[in-house]
Amino acid sequence: MTKRYNDFNWRELIREPATENGLPEALPRRTRYGSPEAGRLGLIPVQDYPDMLIDPADYKEVIQHCHDKKIFGMYHQKASKVLDTGGNWNQNGLGYCWAFGMSMALMDCRAIEGQKPVRLAPTSLGWLVGWKNQGNYLESTMDGARTKGIASTAFVPELSINPREFKAGWEDDALKYRLLEAWDTNRVSEAAMVQQCLSILATGRAGYVAYNWWGHALECCAMRFDEKARNKVIWILRNSHDEEDVIELEGARGVPDEFFGIRAASIAGE
Repeated sequence: MTKRYNDFNWRELIREPATENGLPEALPRRTRYGSPEAGRLGLIPVQDYPDMLIDPADYKEVIQHCHDKKIFGMYHQKASKVLDTGGNWNQNGLGYCWAFGMSMALMDCRAIEGQKPVRLAPTSLGWLVGWKNQGNYLESTMDGARTKGIASTAFVPELSINPREFKAGWEDDALKYRLLEAWDTNRVSEAAMVQQCLSILATGRAGYVAYNWWGHALECCAMRFDEKARNKVIWILRNSHDEEDVIELEGARGVPDEFFGIRAASIAGE
């Protein structure tokens, strides 16, 4: 059964910081939406494409359509069976949620593109923090995934941050699995954020998201319509705390502070 959290039981989700310095795992955004700096990271402002934005009056119909036709990223994830081997998606106390969220969103992007399912090793991004057990910025993580990629578990143990334990050739392997482009969102209000996020999710792409109140990054892979919920939506997420299935968040805490739609991945050669 999918576990749903709201503004009353959200504390069940909180874990003590797992990083060496005790700081949050996901650090607040540094780049500004629509800025040249964000553009150089391959971030495309979704509001630059107004025809793509879904009318709030159509939320119920669009969300139901995306479930009926299995358009949302959660369905591509299940169909790819990328998590069927290697156990649940679990950072196991390591302070690398920023790497796990990015890796899952990229795996789901590859799934919708029809690429061969490959389980990626989030810790291969450890070079971004000097192989330390510490938090990171989502923009930094995306830039690392764009320039050097994320190695597969065939070369990198999923929970190792010691490159001496990696198989020779892991850096070349990582280049096969790179982020190319991502949608960017602008949280000027809850309503605006819901609209932008749903508009991206309805393309089948998942979101690489962060919550400042949680200090945590993960993947958003769908929404559910609920007339009684805040903003009338439930957020469906793939977390990295050893859950057997997706989790759901509702209420004010369900709206992400950052949402990057992972829009395109490199085509991996054989």
